Amino acid sequence: MFLSRPSEPVTPFRDSVLKYLPGKHDQAAHSGGRRRKTPEKGEGRKPAKGKGEDDEVIRTEDFDEAIRLLSEGKRVEFDTPAKAYTLVKRMHEFAQRARKEGKKAPNLDLCKVTVPGTNMFCGGNLGIERAKMPQLSGKPRAGSAADAMPKNDKGEVNVGKMFTDSLRTSGVDVSERSVPASRLRASQAQLVGPNVAWMMSDEGQKALGIGTSKQNRIFVSRDGYVIDGHHRWAANVGLDSSDGSLGDIDMPVTMIDLPISEVLARANAFADEVGILPKEA
Repeated sequence: MFLSRPSEPVTPFRDSVLKYLPGKHDQAAHSGGRRRKTPEKGEGRKPAKGKGEDDEVIRTEDFDEAIRLLSEGKRVEFDTPAKAYTLVKRMHEFAQRARKEGKKAPNLDLCKVTVPGTNMFCGGNLGIERAKMPQLSGKPRAGSAADAMPKNDKGEVNVGKMFTDSLRTSGVDVSERSVPASRLRASQAQLVGPNVAWMMSDEGQKALGIGTSKQNRIFVSRDGYVIDGHHRWAANVGLDSSDGSLGDIDMPVTMIDLPISEVLARANAFADEVGILPKEA
């Protein structure tokens, strides 16, 4: 089994969260949430705790309460995919309110939102920190081979094709397919909630083609783990959950015929060799 450290807890931003939630609530007055220490039968083993991480999973029906809890690094559970979808929509509204006041919304980690029996949003993830995931597109290291490549308006380059060409040269099969988003699983253990929420919005869907065959392909391993493009994948799963069930939205992928542990090792080595900097955690 491929193991890594779980993610670090999200930095608390309780005051700023309360500021951008509609109305003022006394968290102790909510009766919709309840806590559990251990998973119920059939839910599987909980991932190991990270340093300072709260072991509680809090079930709630109150979306504003859920946002506050996430801002404090708590884990939140809903009983249906549709409720998780509504939560992400509320995240988008929350982030917009903050933006109108010139503020940056807190990093609400969607990997701390779960729906038992589904992959929302990081069920079965490998516990890898975002900063340690391979990046096949991003900002190049000064003076590297990637630095000499054409850059987009953000100063980033894409070395995905170079990576797959190198794999094919070494005898690894790489194929383009379309698979249900809900059948894929996260490798990393961190998802920036407001980013996913924007991708699920009408504006994000139009800009990126989320939920359609027109969106850019993401890289996945043969055992169904996402390698690069976690936030776009999560946005597809989020949209898929809007009707309360999963399995309706396919997304285009580039499938690498290797187990995830080997793909990650090769991708990290390649990104480091050509000079792509890791994403910030």
